[in-house]
Amino acid sequence: MNLKTFQGYLNSRGYKILDKIAYGVENDYPTAVQFNANKQWKVIMSAPVTEWKALVKDLKSELGKKYYFMYENGHLCFTLVLKDADYQQAFQGAVNAVTEALRRRSVAPSKNCPVCGNSGCDILVAYKGGYEAAHRSCMEQVVSHVKNKAQKSVSEGNYFTGIIGGILGAIVGVLPSFLSVVLVEKIYALLFALIPLCIYYGYKLLKGKMNKVVIVLTVILSVLSVYMIEMLLLAYYIVAEGFLISEAIQIVWASLLEPSVWTAMTMDALTSFLFVALGIWIAWGRISRTAGTEVKTMDQVMATVTPYGTTDGFSDYAAFTSEDRGEKDPADGVSL
Repeated sequence: MNLKTFQGYLNSRGYKILDKIAYGVENDYPTAVQFNANKQWKVIMSAPVTEWKALVKDLKSELGKKYYFMYENGHLCFTLVLKDADYQQAFQGAVNAVTEALRRRSVAPSKNCPVCGNSGCDILVAYKGGYEAAHRSCMEQVVSHVKNKAQKSVSEGNYFTGIIGGILGAIVGVLPSFLSVVLVEKIYALLFALIPLCIYYGYKLLKGKMNKVVIVLTVILSVLSVYMIEMLLLAYYIVAEGFLISEAIQIVWASLLEPSVWTAMTMDALTSFLFVALGIWIAWGRISRTAGTEVKTMDQVMATVTPYGTTDGFSDYAAFTSEDRGEKDPADGVSL
């Protein structure tokens, strides 16, 4: 069962489809379904609870171990492994079993807006990985804020300060890899994912223009960071031979004028280049986010909006109150 099948099936059930995630409602519970693999779907239900560990343990004892339950950002999540032949029946059976189990325990979807914390929500919308009841006015304010911030980061951003931030980020990013070589004499591929992330956030922190330049700069500095590690290691080994740090810096600086040194560093660091490429791939979802990406994301979020109210098939869980769930009064406001 491929992504097209996933999208077609959930679209037929009234879900709003955004690439690998579908947003809809199952038995009054706002639900997001994520396509993880050809036979693996992750179901995310709006079901905030206080004692979630006890609830998950209870659900496992009742429903068996075929569901792997998690609790993330106020959402009850479980992963389904589906077969091509009966995936429709299996999915429907799973969501029915879980929602009925939640109802018996008086666990209801939140009626409070995740932005302001108040009740009286009038829409359902994608929010923090799930599908939540919210106020349209609150979400419009969030979208406006993000878009204005994105536009400001381009119009008022500065390439010079951004590049300085990227270089400083590269220095921070290479330290874990440098220390792993010095302390345990090993390099770890996962540590190389920190390098592009540190460069990206360094550029962003020092107010660089958040356009495609940040992507290009992050990739270039990530590659150059391999040479930075090699130079740090060379300086470290020179100091270990009894030289002063200032002398080691002078020796390293002078050696960089020799083409043979660059060739030797390149050959010695072939594995590191592969690891930094892997690190860029791992971090790509974050380092490829520009101001345009943020605006596009907000437009996608608003594309998931569905009217919400007791007349739209939600009267059952609207009857649950905060007191029924043992919740405290909503906070005055919640910020992103």
